[in-house]
Amino acid sequence: MIIISKIRQSNIICLIIFIIKYNYIIKNMSKYNYIISSRKDNDIYDNSLVNIKKILFFQISIFPTEYKKYCVRFFEINSLGKILKVSEGLCSKKIIKKIISNLNINQYRMFNTYNLKYIKFPTGGEISVIISNLLDNDI
Repeated sequence: MIIISKIRQSNIICLIIFIIKYNYIIKNMSKYNYIISSRKDNDIYDNSLVNIKKILFFQISIFPTEYKKYCVRFFEINSLGKILKVSEGLCSKKIIKKIISNLNINQYRMFNTYNLKYIKFPTGGEISVIISNLLDNDI
């Protein structure tokens, strides 16, 4: 009887120690740590921590011009959504096919026109689709 009571006492002591440790862990997990930023500008994110990469986007006309060339507008966009460079040109059908075959579906858009003069630049929503990691193959 004495041996059984000692075993029960040790189990109870172990149980009490476990409960104390568990309550300590739960109390520490429920605390929130607020970090006050020392930055003076209104940026929410620190852009220096983001891996900035350049993404290409093409706007392509479906119909050729009178010179049998297709209008192409080229955008260079960084991963923060800013347009860095815009250029336009005329390309042959062979080059257009090479461009389309090497790009993801979110990296080009084709328009039913001869000239891209009246086509607007990509909007904010289109740029977010362009830079989306879900549609990108090099994740």
